[in-house]
Amino acid sequence: MAKFLRDLLDAEEPLFSLAIRQLEKASGQHGTDTKLIGEIIQKTHSSMSELGLDHTDTTGREYYAALMNRIHEDNERVTGLVGGTDSAAVRELIPLIIKAAESVDTPMDCWVLKRSVGKELLKKMPPQKLMQHLGYKSIDSMLKHEDFDELYTALRFSEGPEWLNAYNELFKEITPSDFEKRRIRIIAMDHDKYVGLTEHFVQKKRHNVTHTKEMGTIVVVPMHQERMRGITLKTLPLLFHYINEIRLYSAFFKFKQVNKNFGEIVVETLLADPGNASQMAGQYVHWRVIQRYFGKIDDEPHPEAFQPHVHPEDLHWRR
Repeated sequence: MAKFLRDLLDAEEPLFSLAIRQLEKASGQHGTDTKLIGEIIQKTHSSMSELGLDHTDTTGREYYAALMNRIHEDNERVTGLVGGTDSAAVRELIPLIIKAAESVDTPMDCWVLKRSVGKELLKKMPPQKLMQHLGYKSIDSMLKHEDFDELYTALRFSEGPEWLNAYNELFKEITPSDFEKRRIRIIAMDHDKYVGLTEHFVQKKRHNVTHTKEMGTIVVVPMHQERMRGITLKTLPLLFHYINEIRLYSAFFKFKQVNKNFGEIVVETLLADPGNASQMAGQYVHWRVIQRYFGKIDDEPHPEAFQPHVHPEDLHWRR
């Protein structure tokens, strides 16, 4: 049975089978992989039936074509729901998609770096390439006249990995008092100012949304493309994904504020995002896995339980 999952995940043996055995021993739950395989098969058959296909007589190409047709229909429907008239018009839809995401009743608070602290960090290490791109000779002048959240996100497009790694090292000196609670902000970057900088990102990632976890900002980056099929169905879920990502790391930083090496933890998270928040069966477990696990607990009482929509201030702290 493990072979089915191994092939789906393209996992390496014998590490994959060994990890399953270790997890079974640690949790006391056996046969979970078999249950998961059954669930995957059942959901696949169910989706085929919903598409009007017979799972006993459907090829992969037929299934793929049916799914693509369903995606087209769903994109048209969601485009109408957000107020759009042309399901491929990028400039028309981006503001509507952002407005729709902001109107949904979902927690948007986060615990992130104060903007004033971010400005001081940039003054210590001015981003020369970005300043040149925007036509500034003074970092103070750029900070005064430009949207700071937009500037901060643009750093990853303008300065290069060496500068970014060196800049992130500055976070070693920050303390929990440099953070604050505020609302996640979703913005669309100025097209004319930044489209030249973001071109490589869009080509590499195949989408146009990014975020800065330490600043609590989600950014829809500009593209040269004026039309894109499926733009609504691609962008809207990504916005919700990054809302959860920011809140995930917001909770992580809040938990870690009691550590003496808080600044080093922030640096390590920004540079490498290590998956060593906890251990199970001798394997490190990423903070994301822990969050998702507790997020599935609805009625079971648990002293450490929290859900992804609970703000870090509401988490049960243990010291």
